[in-house]
Amino acid sequence: MAIGKNRLMDPKVDYVFKLIFGLDKDECRIALRGLLNSILNLEGEERIKEIIYLNPYLDKHYEEDKQSILDIKVKTNKGEKIDIEMQLVSYENLKKRFLYYWSKLYIDDFKSGEDYEKLNKVIQIIIVKDDLIQEIKKYHTKYKIKEVEENFEYINDMELHIIELGKFFDNEKNVEKMDRLERWLTFLKDADDESKKIVIEKIIEREEEIKMAHETLEQVSQDAIERDRALRRAIFLSDMTSMRNEARRKGMAEGKAEGKAEGKAEGKAEGKAEEKRKRNRMIVRNMLNNKFTKAQIAEYTGLSEEEIAEATNRVREED
Repeated sequence: MAIGKNRLMDPKVDYVFKLIFGLDKDECRIALRGLLNSILNLEGEERIKEIIYLNPYLDKHYEEDKQSILDIKVKTNKGEKIDIEMQLVSYENLKKRFLYYWSKLYIDDFKSGEDYEKLNKVIQIIIVKDDLIQEIKKYHTKYKIKEVEENFEYINDMELHIIELGKFFDNEKNVEKMDRLERWLTFLKDADDESKKIVIEKIIEREEEIKMAHETLEQVSQDAIERDRALRRAIFLSDMTSMRNEARRKGMAEGKAEGKAEGKAEGKAEGKAEEKRKRNRMIVRNMLNNKFTKAQIAEYTGLSEEEIAEATNRVREED
């Protein structure tokens, strides 16, 4: 977990990712355009040429809310909105949160009574460290709203990309044989790995935009304050993972024990329901102890208001 003084910070930590791509500076803007064009596979005239940050990195904002989700929102020269997020920690209902964020951005500046024509396309991009989509082995999946049997688009306003770094193994490929996206993902996955230094050097020799991202990473990695913030963020995310896993293990163990004691179908069903309730209580308890608001708990876990309220009441009774 420790970040050595002379070592580059890990771009997979969302705080570091936003330092590289989310500062309202030319080099960050150019690097982000390059990353987006590679993910969206845009060439020639289709490439994104300009972006405007809708939520640039704010030092004060981060200090006030260390639990914030550090995504990057931009508007392109085409009028499209793009939200890109590095997600180091996977958890239950993550897929639903992606759609929730997409929907918020879609209607963010739309006012009641306006023409629906003013609603612009929103592209959401999520880069996750671990596996998330179990149905397929490829690391980059793309989703749209389509007719099920005829496979035509209902509307082009919604597009979702999920990139799973845990499935990405092309970093062993010769750099010359990598495509643009493979070079970008190799940078994101291995830039902080000293054993992959030669590969990264070859990549930045070929890709000017990745070179800019690498130079920004080198600069922020020498900043003692930013290194400390990145370390605290990485510890926080690790703690979140541990809390969820511990709650899941305890909830499953206690729920199974109660279900087994009943010895009947109803008992098993109740055991599963109680397992979920216990898991929710433990997650809510841990997050409340760590000063999370109910809104943040919902944001991170996908629990409904009713589930959070029920768990909170039970926690208070038990305490």
